[in-house]
Amino acid sequence: MEDFNEKDKLYELVTIEEDLKCLPSNAVCKEIIKEKSLVIPKAKPDIEQLAKILIRPSISSHKIIKTPQGPKVIIKGKITQKIFYVANKPEQTVHAAKFTFPFCTFIRLPKRVKIEDIKIKIEDVIVQLTTKRKINKCVLLFLAVIPKKRCSSPC
Repeated sequence: MEDFNEKDKLYELVTIEEDLKCLPSNAVCKEIIKEKSLVIPKAKPDIEQLAKILIRPSISSHKIIKTPQGPKVIIKGKITQKIFYVANKPEQTVHAAKFTFPFCTFIRLPKRVKIEDIKIKIEDVIVQLTTKRKINKCVLLFLAVIPKKRCSSPC
């Protein structure tokens, strides 16, 4: 079996996500890691070289629960990615495979907070091609709960 090394990293990683440069100071944040092994479907040819990876995180639902330690928000979402790769086939060299996998986490909230929005961003992705059909991925996600603004006058 061939040895696939990080030095062969000739692919482009494109993340499609929200811009989180200006978070309010009262945002409640958390980072999580999601690890996944992806296997190219049998109908597709073997990978010779990764070309491009498109990755998009999304939040599908959230729910606030009361616990003895205070309120928490449970966040469910998914990571969708499309992997473009070069196959060792002269008739069609570029192929793509799409993968979606879920995540679930929680964030502790301050007392008496109402959620305005929840933002998500991919901070980093580590991709390791372990065989001609298997890719190991480690995705570092950043989640931010944006509380509703309190105003001194009637809102």
